[in-house]
Amino acid sequence: MFAANTYTARRERLLKEVDSGLIVLLGNREVGMNYHANPYHFRQDSTFLYFFGLQHAGLGALLDADSGEVTLFGDDLELDDIVWMGPHPTLIESAVRVGVKNTAAYAEMGKRVQAAKEAGRTVHFLPPYRYRNMYELQQWLGIPIEKQKQEASETLIRAVVAQR
Repeated sequence: MFAANTYTARRERLLKEVDSGLIVLLGNREVGMNYHANPYHFRQDSTFLYFFGLQHAGLGALLDADSGEVTLFGDDLELDDIVWMGPHPTLIESAVRVGVKNTAAYAEMGKRVQAAKEAGRTVHFLPPYRYRNMYELQQWLGIPIEKQKQEASETLIRAVVAQR
């Protein structure tokens, strides 16, 4: 993991290159092998990792290119999770480590994306490859899964490629 200012600089550059609208960056979730509590080895989405450096499952972020605000979304572990996996950093602690000031529960992310769409704002997202992320984008934006690749933001794709 790099210093917080590295991730902050990357996000600031992304916000400048996209210029306006709301950027949606989805991390990955754990995927069960034969049932939910028996997951495959977790691998974070590479783009999310590049801009946030966090290896935790179930995270997402919104970057507002108009206001410059960055919000990290996720849920803290519950007691049952801590019993089996041990203590982990809270969402707020994780955000501080990568230079993010704003956090919210993951369920709030969808509400904010829907509100941006309803307000007529441009919502930028990368072509999703995980079905859970495809499903969420369909729920939030109303874009059918089979059309999401074509509807992905070329502006965001070019801005990400320019950095990597």
